[in-house]
Amino acid sequence: YDKLDGKLEVNLVNSTARVEIPKDTTYKTIRKGIKNEFVNSVQTEQYLQLLLDHGIPIKESNETDFSDLIPSIKSEGLILDLFIASSSLFTQIKTYLYKNVHKDDLLDLEDSHVWIKELYEEQNGILGYRQMTITVNRVHKVNYNKKRIRRLMQILNLKSVCRKKKYNYIKSTPEVTAENILNRKFYADAPNEKWLTDVTEFKYYVGEDTKKLYLSAILDLYDRRIVSYKIGTSNNNQLVFDTFDKAVESNPTAHPLFHSDRGFQYTSKIFHNKIEQAGMRQSMSRVGRCIDNGPMEGYWGILKSEMYYLKKFTSKEELTEAIENYIYFYNTKRFQLKLRCMTPMEFHYAKAA
Repeated sequence: YDKLDGKLEVNLVNSTARVEIPKDTTYKTIRKGIKNEFVNSVQTEQYLQLLLDHGIPIKESNETDFSDLIPSIKSEGLILDLFIASSSLFTQIKTYLYKNVHKDDLLDLEDSHVWIKELYEEQNGILGYRQMTITVNRVHKVNYNKKRIRRLMQILNLKSVCRKKKYNYIKSTPEVTAENILNRKFYADAPNEKWLTDVTEFKYYVGEDTKKLYLSAILDLYDRRIVSYKIGTSNNNQLVFDTFDKAVESNPTAHPLFHSDRGFQYTSKIFHNKIEQAGMRQSMSRVGRCIDNGPMEGYWGILKSEMYYLKKFTSKEELTEAIENYIYFYNTKRFQLKLRCMTPMEFHYAKAA
């Protein structure tokens, strides 16, 4: 066993596999490499026995006694090759077991499942898998990965009693949908050629209570001005309808491409009829692609970073006034490099002139 050159052949059931051994590697080095695979884990023999218990035949070489080595395994499509220098046989065997062996059989081989149950009961069930991982590692001086702890908690059917708040949204089926005609062409050659719209949420605080306001707005892609907006306490159809009606009223000759996401307000038949009556074409973002409405999302980011995030609002009136003042500032006083250092309204009127 002083040195093993080249390749080690291990006889398997009805086949032969070759295990690559780096040149001049000593048997002692190989044994050390195998043991390192099982640090803080179950013993090799336990896993091999579990494989045998589930009908997976293992036969070691008769020519040379390599009883301390784990043989490669080939049975019913399972092929596990041992590459001492580069891969983890332990991980491969364990992956196979977790996919093909009853999970309850594996718990008996895991010391950590006892620790998890004890800590879960001790902490009254408040530990999720992330906190459980930290606690197990600190208390028992181990270094388990969070995925391992999550897997064991799933087998034990343990979940944190501290759950995130779930909102009971009513799922609706779109009555009308439209193609993404805009197709991320975020430019226009004239005012009222392309309009974008969306609704965003704001919060204000009255004592310990959290209240909400919603802002619906329409943005012109040519001059980036806010064409119209409405503020309400509910994100409903009426908020969007009023915003649209206000835009049409102030721009009666406008027939732009009207782009939105697939929110329930924009997919309703009533809203679609409003667009047709105004002589507009409807365009919608693709499902889950918020960047299809990028400039509108960008405007929300500007508004919130330059106004909303700078202060904690404590009343509806205060927040409403701040939103209205900012939109006026944005349209008439905020210069933009993309608009040749003009404000949106200046750029709008410059085209008209």
